[in-house]
Amino acid sequence: MAWETRDTTSDRQEMDDMTADTAPVAPSGGTQSLAGSPTYDAYANTQMGRLSRIVALHAGVSEPSTSQMLAERLAESTRKALEADSRLASIEVIGLRPLVKDIALASVGGPVSADLQKVVDALSAADGVILVSPVFQASYSGLFKSAMDVLPTGTLEGVPVLLGATAGTARHSL
Repeated sequence: MAWETRDTTSDRQEMDDMTADTAPVAPSGGTQSLAGSPTYDAYANTQMGRLSRIVALHAGVSEPSTSQMLAERLAESTRKALEADSRLASIEVIGLRPLVKDIALASVGGPVSADLQKVVDALSAADGVILVSPVFQASYSGLFKSAMDVLPTGTLEGVPVLLGATAGTARHSL
């Protein structure tokens, strides 16, 4: 049996020359729009050009509210991260304070008001949710807990949720 010796360095150089001009380049953020490449992200590719809906819900009770500020900052950071990956996003920031009576009524079996239903609908339609609560006595606020309790079962199912908390002093930290 005869062994054939072959110079593979010239073959490698030819291959490198061929792929240097035609290799797909991923945009910043890692999304690759060309199937078959090593960095191809099928899910991300289907989402390009689609407007992602991010809803930030906060239970801040003061004016100004640090919980509201945190919710807005997290929402903006999320939007920027999505846009860096060639994805568009709309942001909706919702405060629970104006809905305190509606939440209390719904929590004891009363009807869900139109304003509270809008919040439920926004959360149900969201592609991502940011939930922020102030911390009182080392726990989330009662307003936040009551709002979560009145949400219909499955409202946040399958949706990524980012939790945030704000505390006035170290005594309130989690």
